[in-house]
Parts: sequence; C-alpha cells; structure tokens
Amino acid sequence: MLSITTYNIHWGLGEDGEYDLKRIADTLLSITQYGPDIICLQEVHCYTSRYHTNQAYDISILLNNNYNFSFIPTMRGYPGSYDKIGHYGNAIISRYPIRTIDALWLTGNPLKRSKDEPRIAMLCRVETTEGVVNVVNVHIGVDITGKQQRKSIRKLLAWPFMEDADLLVGDFNYLSPFIQYELKYSKWVDSWLTKGCSTNRKRSNSYTYLKQNEAKETRCFSCLSSAPKRCTYLDGTTFSFRRLDYIFIDNESVEPLQTVVTRNHFSKISSDHLPVTLYFIIYMRSDSELDSNRAYYNLSDDQNMPLQERLSTIQEE
Repeated sequence: MLSITTYNIHWGLGEDGEYDLKRIADTLLSITQYGPDIICLQEVHCYTSRYHTNQAYDISILLNNNYNFSFIPTMRGYPGSYDKIGHYGNAIISRYPIRTIDALWLTGNPLKRSKDEPRIAMLCRVETTEGVVNVVNVHIGVDITGKQQRKSIRKLLAWPFMEDADLLVGDFNYLSPFIQYELKYSKWVDSWLTKGCSTNRKRSNSYTYLKQNEAKETRCFSCLSSAPKRCTYLDGTTFSFRRLDYIFIDNESVEPLQTVVTRNHFSKISSDHLPVTLYFIIYMRSDSELDSNRAYYNLSDDQNMPLQERLSTIQEE
C-alpha cells in the first residue's frame, strides 16, 4: 500500500501569519508515522528575496534525511514581488527515487513578464518498491467564471504525457462546472467517489462509504456545497465551504483504498489549506510497458524545447 498527499503550503505562512516550515512537516508526519510516501506541494519558494531558502529541501530534511524532492519553478521571484530573485512553483517530495519527466505551463509565459501568476503542471515518475507511479502535480488559477480554468484543463488533458499518468493531484481552486464537464468525459475519477473517504476525526460518523451507483451517477466529481467534511480551504471567504484540493485517479492503474482530509491542531494553523491523502495500490507494469514509457518520456512536449532548457530560461525579456 502507498500513500500520496497534496498540500498547498501557502508559502509556509500559517493562519496566524507566522512562517514556520516545521509546522508543515509536523502536519505531514501526523498523517502517517513517517510521512506520506509521495507529497505534492504547491506555492513553494526557492531562494526568493522573501524566504532565502529552498523550502522543498527544508521540508524533506524535516521529514527524513532519506526523502528526495523535485522542484519545478513557474516564475522568477514570487507573486507580488518587484524583483526576480529566486523561483516560485510546485514540488514533489518522496521517500522513493523521483525522476522529473516534463512540465507544462497552463497559463502565462515564463519567458515574458505577466501581471498574472503563471500556472504549471509537473509530471514526475516515482519508482516505488510496489511499482512505478506517474504523478501530475498541478496548481490551477483562480477564476470564478471558469473560462480560464476550462482552457487550462483542456490544455492539460491534451498533454501527451497525461496518457500514462496514474494520479492527477493538486490545488484546483474553484472546481467550476466547466472543469467538471471536461473531467467527466476523461479517464480521471475523483478518489472520493471510489471507496472509503473520511476525515481523521475519531467520530464514527465522519467516515463515509459511497455506494457504487452513487459513484456511477456523478463519476468524477462530488457535490461541492453538500460535502463540508471534504472542505480543504480554511480562509473565511466564500471558498470556505468548498473543496479546492483534489486527487484524481486512473482506475486502470490505481486501486484506491481510502481518501482522508487531515484536520488536527497542526493542519489548522500551518497553512490556509488542509492536506488531502489517498491510500492506494498501484498495479505493476510489465517490463515492455516500462521500456516504452522510457522511450516516450525522452520526447519534449508541444513547447518544442527540452525541460531543462526551458527551466534555465525562465526570466524576464
């Protein structure tokens, strides 16, 4: 059995306004004894002018010295900054070896100045003892109308690398009907609508199993307003009673066991989001499938530039 957690760490700023990465690590360690096997983070700083540190590395050290990490920048500097010092983006941390395959900019152009925060999807291949897990970590932009989100999702679903991805996780912000429609006719299924789903509270009524026919009716997304136990956003805005963080699975390669939203004294103050964790079993791939994947992953995406070359040129024109 493996576990994966998606967590928007909000720059490391807690609800009390204090910066403390140890609280982020404590939250992750409260999920399982040694932390989840795979951790997908959003809103991560790397040597910016505000936080002169590599947050993904620091969190991996606070968890365990054996943890590996991969960081993909979306921009130089950070949102709202006037300088271009350091980077800001998404990260994946795992106790298993990680290979960063590619990244896709959903909105914005990292090579040009933009008033909007660029949004990115990163694909990593995690080689666990139970099999290879291909994880896509995304951070979708905030758009109440849903138009920009629909464009981002369409671009993401058209990404060739999504064909072999097993898990699609991250901060989707407001999951508008446009996104629901696009996902409904794709291979991706909301992990909450498969098997056990719960919060980690001790009360028995916080644990719910969804019936098979209910999962078929809604298939890939759940009712946002009628599921307060699935709320992952803590801010006192209209988003407070909605889910912003999701884990979608490919049923052909992943067997979900349980989905959990962690609510405890660590998670309630460490960030404005709550972590979501999925316990799952990955189906083993044959050697021929792995060999074909290795050849496939050597290709660059539609941006016609290899990943490392693209990342090295993220700067102002």
